[in-house]
Amino acid sequence: MGILELSTGGAIGMLGAGLAVCLAGAGSARGTGIAGEAGTGLLCQDPSVFGKVMILQVIPGTQGLYGLVAGFMCMMRMGLLNGQIANLTLDQGLMYFAACLPIAIGGGISAVAQGKVAAGSINLLAKKPDDWSKGMVLCITVEFYAILSLLASLLLMRNIKKGSVMNGIEKITGRLDAAAAAQADSIIKEAKARARETVDRTQADIAKQRAELTARGDKEAAEREERLVSVAQMEARQIILSAKQEMMEQAFDGALKKLCALTDEEYAAFCAELLKKAAPDGKGDVFFPADRKKAGSRAVSLVNRALHGNLVFSGESRPIKGGFLLKNGSVEVNCSFETLVRLQRSEAAGEVAALLFPKG
Repeated sequence: MGILELSTGGAIGMLGAGLAVCLAGAGSARGTGIAGEAGTGLLCQDPSVFGKVMILQVIPGTQGLYGLVAGFMCMMRMGLLNGQIANLTLDQGLMYFAACLPIAIGGGISAVAQGKVAAGSINLLAKKPDDWSKGMVLCITVEFYAILSLLASLLLMRNIKKGSVMNGIEKITGRLDAAAAAQADSIIKEAKARARETVDRTQADIAKQRAELTARGDKEAAEREERLVSVAQMEARQIILSAKQEMMEQAFDGALKKLCALTDEEYAAFCAELLKKAAPDGKGDVFFPADRKKAGSRAVSLVNRALHGNLVFSGESRPIKGGFLLKNGSVEVNCSFETLVRLQRSEAAGEVAALLFPKG
């Protein structure tokens, strides 16, 4: 699942939540405005009915509250209220968008219609003050369909799988692990096949030589067989060890290539996370490779906004494959990708070997 798909799904879901709030709120604003216009005319003649007029004007405003409830429910289920970006597929985003449509459309239309009914009820109040409760009943009839729209939206959202949050580095690591594991299986199988061929060939030679040495004595033949088996097993172990070492080298080299091949958006986000750790005080000059200046400038901007810092994007480049160099006074921090991978190689070599080549 690509990053574009994740971003698109979350954006469509947020668009649905926004429409639920905006359209229902706009309808309520229009409905209360219609009722308010009728109410001001009546109040000019009889200010004593202000309480009843205010109640009739407020009724069309409930759809705006319904839209706000539906919008908050949608954002909560997508995980946005935790301050994180929702990990939604395109299908999930469309489902949330569709779930918001009932209250967005039904709420907006019913609010305007209810405003017109409320205006008519105000006219009824002007002519027959004792029958104003009948106008209330007419307004509530329109309100019923707004409630149905809200109920439909909430029921639709209930059965949509909640969005999850996944860090960009974890996704990259997952893809690297999958690729490394597949390649490791292939190399191990090849190494084992070569080792079996070596053992089989050696055993064939042993059988032949045993026949030739039978005449010289069973003891001498047994000793020679033992030496040949030991040599064959050592050779097989050396082949497997060489294959494992090659696989580990390829895993770390592959990790460096994957990091260097990040898109500008992924590159900026990744470097921004590194900068937050390398410069928690938000100070220093940052140097990027020549082909990543645009993404580097974006990364510096992201960190300055997050930390309220004063990091400076240097127009000068550095001869590194990826990452950045941070200079703060006389201190220079090397956060290039090749340096990070080299340090990780020395620290995590044992863990990587255990993952790629488990015992048993």
